[in-house]
Amino acid sequence: MPEPDTVDLHDELLAAYQVTSDPEGLGPIFGGRLGRVMTKAGLVRRVPHSEAELIRGLRPAQLVTLVSITQDAARRCIRVFGRTGLNGGLADAFRHTYWSARLTQHFGAEWAARLTTAHERLPSADVVAMAMDLHNNEFGRGLGSAHPDATRDRLQDMVTAAVRDGKTVEIGPDGRLRRTSPHGDQGGDGPRGAPQPGGNADGDGLRGAPQAGGNADGDGPRADADGGLPPGVA
Repeated sequence: MPEPDTVDLHDELLAAYQVTSDPEGLGPIFGGRLGRVMTKAGLVRRVPHSEAELIRGLRPAQLVTLVSITQDAARRCIRVFGRTGLNGGLADAFRHTYWSARLTQHFGAEWAARLTTAHERLPSADVVAMAMDLHNNEFGRGLGSAHPDATRDRLQDMVTAAVRDGKTVEIGPDGRLRRTSPHGDQGGDGPRGAPQPGGNADGDGLRGAPQAGGNADGDGPRADADGGLPPGVA
């Protein structure tokens, strides 16, 4: 039997962190010849329409930054927690938290919230996985806002500590949400209805895009200095 506080947390998170599916469904990020070429090359997959609109509003250098951040999150979650837990476990919690924190550093908290929320607006999404992701995304935006100049390694350390201290959430073996921390059992790795940010095998969205235009670590220019929405995004 789950502990009473676990029951309360699960129900509380399910009630607080839900979004409706995108009424316009899924579609490619880019249309026309470019979209066909990128889809054929395996660089992008179909995403909710509202997510695609936000990405299309980015300048080329900002798009490179977004892809770099997404890939960085996918690599670091495996580096820190391994491949076990990529679907609903500790690695998944790290990935969403770190991804959202870095998006906030580069594009501002408002735009990061819009993108990461749109990312979850899938048809027939898994409501438990959605609640987990939205909660961890929100926590990550808080970290990014509080530490706008933190390096990637410093941010990795902060996110790792947060996951190990139970400030993020995962899906337990019983399918219920619980706080992340070292458990005797392994959370996550069950089937999920939500796409994973990053270009790994279980991911949707931007994949494998070239790292041109950035520094040695693959990052492109930052958004405007005031941290507002990138130009072209309403």
